[in-house]
Amino acid sequence: MPKVKVQFSASHGSNYICSTPVCNIMKRGFFTLLTFLLLISPVYSQGYINLKRTEVISTLKKKFQPAGNNQATISLLKDTVKVIPADNRANEPVYIYLFDESGRCKSETIMTRCDSCLTGLLQAALAQKKYEWKKINENQYISKFEDKLMIELPPENPNHSFSFLRVEWTRKLYDLLIKD
Repeated sequence: MPKVKVQFSASHGSNYICSTPVCNIMKRGFFTLLTFLLLISPVYSQGYINLKRTEVISTLKKKFQPAGNNQATISLLKDTVKVIPADNRANEPVYIYLFDESGRCKSETIMTRCDSCLTGLLQAALAQKKYEWKKINENQYISKFEDKLMIELPPENPNHSFSFLRVEWTRKLYDLLIKD
């Protein structure tokens, strides 16, 4: 087994110095994993659909503004909540939540900066097995009947966005949508 030399330093800043090929691979692997986790963590957002506005705001504040560490600006309007990443987090998506008359979340739109960002987040959303997503056309996916959710991508998509929508369909309409 090859020997790996690791040095610890008491200098200000980084206290870990490693320059071996094994350490460099480990560092790249760590940052790749971290980036992947940051990209997929927002995908679980479809869980905001049907929550009360106050619950959504409270959860978003905990997620994006923990202990005063502002990772994003949360803008509050009457029927909309918008999460805009801080300047130092410019590669992260913008989230827009819309609420119905009763104050429940009816849609969430995720706007990314690039096609590959959109593709990664969409694929992670579709990979959520509990929703059993089915593609019904080029721009829409529907969940299993009980969840009553739809993912929609605009046909022309300059904002690199997609939306989770709450839908009220009947069993008959749902069956028509999933029919080949």
